[in-house]
Amino acid sequence: LKKALLSVAVLFTASCAATQAADRTPSAPTTAQRGPYQCTIHVSGNYRYEYVSDPTGRVCSKTAYRWDADSHAWKPAFLYTVSYGSSTNTLTYAAWNEADAAFTAGNGMILAFDDDT
Repeated sequence: LKKALLSVAVLFTASCAATQAADRTPSAPTTAQRGPYQCTIHVSGNYRYEYVSDPTGRVCSKTAYRWDADSHAWKPAFLYTVSYGSSTNTLTYAAWNEADAAFTAGNGMILAFDDDT
């Protein structure tokens, strides 16, 4: 399940990344629609954040990229994914593993929380 969530989040994030060039200019969030999902990109300092929301407006993932001045490109930093259940929601953190060129949940954390609101 964890791998499936990360795979889905990475696919949506990749489609979000295609909507914005390697621009470091701080900006107001920009939004693009990708099928039923909405992608919002925000640049702040040396970080670019990409949020993917489901059709109900809930955030499914947040991917952070760090600016690499040597290569003049955004490099993946970390990924949060959220899976919503009927009474418990799960937040998964995965750091970018440079050696594997993939987000790895094993070096992160998983939190489950009740939806009492």
